[in-house]
Amino acid sequence: MALEVKALPFTFVAHALAIAGAILVLVWCIHFRGGLAWEASNKNLIFNVRVLHIVVVFCSVISDDSTVFTTLPNKLIWVIGEAHILGELGLAKYGSEALLVNFTAVVAILYGAFVMLTVIGQGPPAEDDYSYTAI
Repeated sequence: MALEVKALPFTFVAHALAIAGAILVLVWCIHFRGGLAWEASNKNLIFNVRVLHIVVVFCSVISDDSTVFTTLPNKLIWVIGEAHILGELGLAKYGSEALLVNFTAVVAILYGAFVMLTVIGQGPPAEDDYSYTAI
C-alpha cells in the first residue's frame, strides 16, 4: 500500500530552505569574511563571490536540471548545468590564495555526489514511451 503525498508542500519547504541557505551564506560572506568583490587585490573577496554563486547555483540550477533530466532524451540541460557548476568550482587559479589544498579531489567528490543523487532521485520507469530514466 503506497502512501499518496502531494509534492507541493515539499516544494515550498525545499525552496524555503534554499533561500535560507543562500541568505545565511550571504551574511557569512559579508559579515565574517570581509565582503564581496568582483575585482580586488584581496583574492579572498573574489573567492567570497564564488562561494555565494556556487550556493545559489546548487540550490536553483541543479534542482531544476535534475527534473529536466528525466524528460529530455539528450539530457543537454543537465550537461550544461554540471559544466556550469564544475566551471564555477574551477577556482584553481585562486587555489593557493584561498588555501584550497586538494582541489581536484573536492571537485571529483562533488561530481560523484551529483551523479549518484541524480541516479538515486529517479523514480521507476513509466509505462509510456516518452519517459527516460538515468539507468
